[in-house]
Amino acid sequence: METSVGARPFAHRSEAEFAQILDFYGIRWEYEATTFPLAHHADGRVASRFAPDFYLPDIDLWVELTTIRQALMRQKRRKLRRFTALYPELRSEEHTSELQSHSFISYAVFCLKKKK
Repeated sequence: METSVGARPFAHRSEAEFAQILDFYGIRWEYEATTFPLAHHADGRVASRFAPDFYLPDIDLWVELTTIRQALMRQKRRKLRRFTALYPELRSEEHTSELQSHSFISYAVFCLKKKK
């Protein structure tokens, strides 16, 4: 499986597959469209940031994909806890059921949406 769709490169094959699924269903998406600062150095420079993989503008939803490997899941959950503490106007949902892709990559989906 390619790690790009058209001219767009992705960090992981699961992201390319997800983009193809969105394209198939005609869902508009932007890749890593927004970066949220999570921590700053003493001089104000950003020390840590979070850039969700996809933004779906028609439904105002950010989506983060993670391959299901325990170390990655722990790291991602830690970032998401920090994210939700800093950005309380957004809510985070983890869809923990494994999504099995046709290339046998299992991944979890984290959704970030504005609270109503």
